Amino acid sequence: MRGGELREGATLIWAFNPIDRRYPYKLPAAAEIVEFEPYDRITWEVRTPGFHAVHAYRFAALGEERCRFGSWEVAEGPAYRALRRFWNAHFNYVCRESLAGARTL
Repeated sequence: MRGGELREGATLIWAFNPIDRRYPYKLPAAAEIVEFEPYDRITWEVRTPGFHAVHAYRFAALGEERCRFGSWEVAEGPAYRALRRFWNAHFNYVCRESLAGARTL
């Protein structure tokens, strides 16, 4: 991982790319890794005023060179509710992209 190691308490920093070419933005984000078990799961949490989200990836070995991959996310707070359509579109986009990326590994 560029810039650090995956471990509980570490900070993840990234920028969401636009989910559509019509949206000219890069949305920065920072999260704390709250759970990390190599080859099994990673969970991170975002807390900002009015917004709280938790996202997790889970993996399960299915034999030689195969695994089951799952992704889930929950969000709450007044900032989430005010922009629910935007956030739900982003969460769905991240889910699709995560699954597509996992298929290529």
